[in-house]
Amino acid sequence: MSSGKAEHSGKFEHSGTSEHSGTSEHSGTSEHSGKAEHSGKAKHSGKAKHSGKAKHSATGDRGRNGGRPEKVDWSGRADHRRLAPARWSVLVAACAALALGALFALQAREDYVVSVEHGWETVETAAELLADHAERAIDTSRIIAGRIAEQVTAGGFDRYRGDRWEDLQALGASSPMVGTIWVLDANGDVVATTTSKVPPASNVADRPYFRALKAGAADHLSGLMRGRVTGRWFFGYSQAIRVDGVFRGLVQVTMHIENFRRVYDTLELDLGPKSQIGVYKPDGTMVVRWPLPTAESGESEDAEVPRFLAGTLPHQDGRAEISAPNGREFLQVFRTTPRYGLLAVVTIPCADVLEPFYGRLASNGSLLLVALAVIGVFGIVAGRAASREMRETRSLVESEERFRAVFHNAAVGIAQLSPEGRFLVVNERLCAIVGYTAEELNGKTFMEITHPDDLDSDLVQVWRLRAGDVSAFRREKRYVRRDGSAVWVDLNVSRLVAGGRSYNITVVEDITARKAAELALRDSEQQYRALFENAAVGIAQVSADGLFLSVNDRFCDIVGYTAEELRTTSFQDITHPADIKEDLAQKRRVLSGVISNYRMEKRYLRKNGSRVWVDLSVGCVRPGNGVEGRFVTVVNDITERKQIEKALLRSEERLRLAGEAGNVGVWDWDIATGILTWTLPQWRLHGLEPRETLTYDDWRQTVHPEDRDQLDAAVMEAVTSGGALEAEYRVVLSDGSIRWLATRAKIFMNEAGQPLRLTGVDLDISVRKEAEEQQRQMSRELDHRVRNTLATVQSIVVATARAATDIKSFRESIVHRIGSLAKTHTLLTNPSGGIALTDLLHLELDTHEDPARKRIALEGPHVLLPSSMALALGLALHELAVNAAKYGSLSVPEGRLAVRWSLARPGPDGSRCLSVEWVERGGPSAADAGSPGFGSTLIDRIVTSQPDSHISREFGAEGLRVTIALSLPDAKPRLRLVS
Repeated sequence: MSSGKAEHSGKFEHSGTSEHSGTSEHSGTSEHSGKAEHSGKAKHSGKAKHSGKAKHSATGDRGRNGGRPEKVDWSGRADHRRLAPARWSVLVAACAALALGALFALQAREDYVVSVEHGWETVETAAELLADHAERAIDTSRIIAGRIAEQVTAGGFDRYRGDRWEDLQALGASSPMVGTIWVLDANGDVVATTTSKVPPASNVADRPYFRALKAGAADHLSGLMRGRVTGRWFFGYSQAIRVDGVFRGLVQVTMHIENFRRVYDTLELDLGPKSQIGVYKPDGTMVVRWPLPTAESGESEDAEVPRFLAGTLPHQDGRAEISAPNGREFLQVFRTTPRYGLLAVVTIPCADVLEPFYGRLASNGSLLLVALAVIGVFGIVAGRAASREMRETRSLVESEERFRAVFHNAAVGIAQLSPEGRFLVVNERLCAIVGYTAEELNGKTFMEITHPDDLDSDLVQVWRLRAGDVSAFRREKRYVRRDGSAVWVDLNVSRLVAGGRSYNITVVEDITARKAAELALRDSEQQYRALFENAAVGIAQVSADGLFLSVNDRFCDIVGYTAEELRTTSFQDITHPADIKEDLAQKRRVLSGVISNYRMEKRYLRKNGSRVWVDLSVGCVRPGNGVEGRFVTVVNDITERKQIEKALLRSEERLRLAGEAGNVGVWDWDIATGILTWTLPQWRLHGLEPRETLTYDDWRQTVHPEDRDQLDAAVMEAVTSGGALEAEYRVVLSDGSIRWLATRAKIFMNEAGQPLRLTGVDLDISVRKEAEEQQRQMSRELDHRVRNTLATVQSIVVATARAATDIKSFRESIVHRIGSLAKTHTLLTNPSGGIALTDLLHLELDTHEDPARKRIALEGPHVLLPSSMALALGLALHELAVNAAKYGSLSVPEGRLAVRWSLARPGPDGSRCLSVEWVERGGPSAADAGSPGFGSTLIDRIVTSQPDSHISREFGAEGLRVTIALSLPDAKPRLRLVS
């Protein structure tokens, strides 16, 4: 039981558990100076029954009640008896008049305190949000600037020149906080920017941030600046670009002040012409200011801080009441940013904060007079009102009991919050969702348990609700639980006006499991999309009937079609006809479930008609639920590999053919086992048939006995020293013939430096060896020829001198004869070791032939004359040609000469007889020729100097006929080449 006087200042205060039983009587005057107004004496008698415990967890509005918690009374059902008869109405009216006066005074005082505290809370909330907004803006700028600086450092400024401007534009558009991005070189010239208003010749070398970075600073946050071209206010974060410690330029990301104007407008801080927000560096330099400095304000554009704020900036969080020089007072809140040490400052004039209070005070004063006038009327109707109030109170209590049952037992979280966001009442389900007890939530705001990433957008909706733009809103957000974990909720917030005050009713549903599933699905889709779009291989989704559903860029590059063209195309249309059958067969096996995937190499036909080889991997996705399966195809371009393989096969084939055609043998000797491995040409070079095993000793037995020791020494030298093996040796073939081989080999060692194997090639050098032997023989023969030639010259000189009548004739004869000898000797350089008879005849007779080549006829088989015989026959033919030109058929134009020769069969000793016939016609008659002259005598001596040779002459009327018979020795046997 309780009695006495209960005074309330607009709040019903209850805390803890209240248990009531028995009879409750209340008497006395109940005075209220809040929104709920009651007057008169209320006497209650009878029983007030309360069934059980009423638990209360209502958090008061500390913002509007001087920091004291507000309690909402849901203590159960109250049963009020009918009020006193109407005769008490006059007394009640008098008491109401006194109470109303007291209520007005108390309400005015409380309204003043609440208005001031509300102003402080508004400024504090704005300062916290401003500090967070400024820090996130600088974080975003630093990340973007760092990315661009890394790319420029790696690839140079060309990364953002020309058509790559769009890449820079895309970075600028990636965050709404970013205004303009600038890339500058070491001279301060603009390389690239996201604005189109800047002329190419722009230079910022005089800007403080450029000078600071060039002097060695890593980054720089500028103060408030105005753009020279755009005229817009901004501040910028700059980062230096250095390559090997040398300054190459910088990247600047600017944030336009309009972004902070939106914060200003969203916070609804425009309470007066002197309200403002600002961000300052520790040295007092202004970074952000809204409203901006204007000429009307009397402040210069480069003012560091407003004049009335000078000297008031601290270096830590706090709030202060300050006075401007003109006497105006301001509420000012400071918040520092933890990472950058900036100071966010929000200032509201006190007059603007209290202006609504003064308006309410004037309005309530007028209402007081009106209220006193109607008190009399109230006294008359008090009796009736008391009875009606009793019935309404009983109905209200019953309704409250039903609401309380629903409230506390709901399957979703429910909370009542003050307009400033403080929890007043919460149910058990909300406590379970956020992990706090009702007592712990008492006094907290929803901002304190809201995830920082969701707070800005949440505040925007709450401010719209407070402003009356919306009556309710719904959104998904995250709460931070007491243990630090995050919980996703579906939030429904509506505005409730009761008793002249407004509240926010929040319904919260835990959707963490659903969001986790959504996030997992989105992450999976993003990973697949990133893999699909950026894969280094081609990826395509193909329907069961072969139509392309989606393709990535790499697949388009491989086949040469665009994605739009492929969406109307099937894989059969672009597959090489020779590969379609196998591809379709494999797909049918996958669809039938025989295999789950397959891999093959096939060819695509590109749009330009060329072919591309691909390594194809195909799997099948079967979503189920009646959805038709589809193929996922992964394609890797292996055209280059195929070309290399083809070239390698051709190279191996050429190597094999070259080895076989050139008799080049390849061999490998495993030193540890002593086993030799030979290619087929190597077996042939040694005249052996291939067999399974071959040892070093087997090889050694094929080597000529005279070369074995020398070859063994060369092999051992290569093995012990690790050097190359180079040797020439002879092998004895099965028929007894000799073949010369040159071997070249390389030794291979293990990591410990021990020899493992000797690998090399053998080349048949028999021809070269024969050529070298022939060269030696030619040298000896040349020596012999020179001695013979000198003897012949000596004989010619002596004979010519005897026949000469004077010096002139001697000189003429000796010159011609030695010249003929020289020309004949020139032919002896023929590497075949002799002179062809036809060449010897042309040498002596071509000077006497006419242009039509009708005077001289040559006829006979190919005959190769030994060098000694060629010299003698050449001199004889020279003398015959000179006599014919002076006295015979070649001395007149109509004369003709025929030279015919033949070879008789070899005799028992292998020698053959060469018969040369010289016939002249159409010249002067030879019948009356006198005694033989010197030329005839010389011819006889030269011809008869050869063994088994003779000469005969016939002097007829038609001309001279000479027959020369020479005995040719058998050809010298040559070395036999074995293949």
